[in-house]
Amino acid sequence: MKTKQTKQTKHIVQYIVALCVSVCGFSMLMPIHAQIENVIVETYYVSNAADATVTDGGSVPEGSVTYRVFIDLAKGSKLLGLFADEHHRLFIASDDFVYNNTLDGVSIAKDLNKYRYSENTVALDSWLTLGQMSFSSSKTYGGVLKQNDTDGSKVGGKNNDYNILINTDERAGIPITQADGMMIMSNVPDDSWIIYGLKDPVSGKDSTIFGSLKKGKEFESYDFILKCSGVQGIDTLNQVLVAQITTKGEIEFELNAEVETADGKIIKYVAVNGGQLGPDIKLSPYLKYPQECGCTDRNYLEFDEKYSCSEPSACKTPIVLGCMDTYACNFDATANVHIQNMCCYPGFCFDKDIQLVCPQFNEQPLVYMYPNPTKNNLTLKVLSPEETEMSYKILDDMGSVQMQKENIKLGNFYTNSLQIGQLKSGIYHCVITIGNYTEFRTIIKE
Repeated sequence: MKTKQTKQTKHIVQYIVALCVSVCGFSMLMPIHAQIENVIVETYYVSNAADATVTDGGSVPEGSVTYRVFIDLAKGSKLLGLFADEHHRLFIASDDFVYNNTLDGVSIAKDLNKYRYSENTVALDSWLTLGQMSFSSSKTYGGVLKQNDTDGSKVGGKNNDYNILINTDERAGIPITQADGMMIMSNVPDDSWIIYGLKDPVSGKDSTIFGSLKKGKEFESYDFILKCSGVQGIDTLNQVLVAQITTKGEIEFELNAEVETADGKIIKYVAVNGGQLGPDIKLSPYLKYPQECGCTDRNYLEFDEKYSCSEPSACKTPIVLGCMDTYACNFDATANVHIQNMCCYPGFCFDKDIQLVCPQFNEQPLVYMYPNPTKNNLTLKVLSPEETEMSYKILDDMGSVQMQKENIKLGNFYTNSLQIGQLKSGIYHCVITIGNYTEFRTIIKE
């Protein structure tokens, strides 16, 4: 027998929900703090016909777009590196060829001398990095979004041997002749860089899309390391440059990043859940591009941590916490998320006052028989609002008594395991009498 919740019962349930959230560690409604707050893809430059005429270092096709990728970290965090392993690939691709400068280009931007930026189209070269864009004899230069560049530009126009890279295509925002997105780094990683997975171990040459040995459209690796002692963004926004890609096509990527938190904890963040998540490996949907949008509101059943951008229309079913166990006295038919600690049973209510949680107890006894169907044992539980006597008997379809027990002294609670394994398979009827109250149940014996 089930009864509707009274107004008093609903208030008790609301209290239990709050208790579960604040005390029991229930986190469905709580946002999970992450060290990676976003990944930003900046359109750095769009090549024009004049740029394409320069063949020194290889011609960059007209209409090619140079993208720069920044990992936006929480305050105080450091980026230690990018990685790939057998469960989490590192993947960067375009649907057209990726441009690499054949004369001055590099695979890792820390190896690019700043003065080379004045030569041909090397400023559009494709590479990976951890913050750094170039170096000089006395300084190290890192990447920053053009909109946050405060020291002007040393790239393109009069700063270029061919007076190129002056296109003002509005897709790229600020022209790189005004802001080159490169500033002096004050906190420079030490020289203990680890770079593995780009160069051929025999020839020592890079034949990936970051090298200039051959043209390619994608880089995929399950065995890759690019690591340093740790780097932060140039300004307080803590946005760290990790890649530059030039191509006429659309780009996509899956990155995996190792981060050191402000308190020194090291966490690996992956773009895709390969089934290997744990305390030190977490999913960051921002590391996958293009972004996948969906329900990002944890108050809805449609929420999924894989989404990095919100699509409000995807959130359709509000979460209703409650006890979804039909054997509980406070079973909630409106709930869609089960919280076991909210369930109350005869004799057990997690230290809550069962008379308040289940006020129907004040009216008549509650009877529970489970599991049903069953093969062997059938549990009978009874909660009575008063002390009395009870009896039960099990009858077959012909009305013959197969099992019975009478004159059971009943306090407020009774439980017993009925051994019905010896009965034949079929349908049986149980009559439970509690004081002046009688309840009938149908039992299926398998």
